Amino acid sequence: MGKTILLVEDSEDDVLLVRRRMTQAGIVNPIFVVGDGDDAIAYLKGDHIYADRNRFPSPAILLLDLKMPRMSGFEVLNWCKSTNQTRDLFIVVLSHQDELREVSRAYALGAKTFLIKPPSTDDFTNLARSFPDYWELLPNPNSKGPATNRGLTQTPEDSTKNPSVPTRGYQNDLTRDNIAPP
Repeated sequence: MGKTILLVEDSEDDVLLVRRRMTQAGIVNPIFVVGDGDDAIAYLKGDHIYADRNRFPSPAILLLDLKMPRMSGFEVLNWCKSTNQTRDLFIVVLSHQDELREVSRAYALGAKTFLIKPPSTDDFTNLARSFPDYWELLPNPNSKGPATNRGLTQTPEDSTKNPSVPTRGYQNDLTRDNIAPP
């Protein structure tokens, strides 16, 4: 399995949009979804239902909405900054807020990049190009070989022979309603 993404987003519409844009960008990392900051921290810690790391693998990437119920994205960032457990976590902040103070605060708390909602396919393509060690990509349809960055060397057709290989990043999703991929 590729590097896991934990998407922390309270809007199901935004979850679907992020998934769609990532798919369009050719990103196939497995995605797990939680709806608030409390669940994000529980997942990151491996607490409660998230203790089984075979079912809920530790994420390498955190896509974090800033405005959420119960606990904000900034509170999650503060927690991440305060623990060694998330030292290597690649944090991408998602927010409708494009004010400079929001961006500066997110970076100061450990975010690696900041995307304005709604993120575009190009936003995710640029992320994958800028930070290639984190993203699993489908092979470029115009190339003769596998994807250019590490990890995925099977085509979507190959994965039908081995269903444990995620082709769209939606296997093992954790969502309130088990929303189907677009």
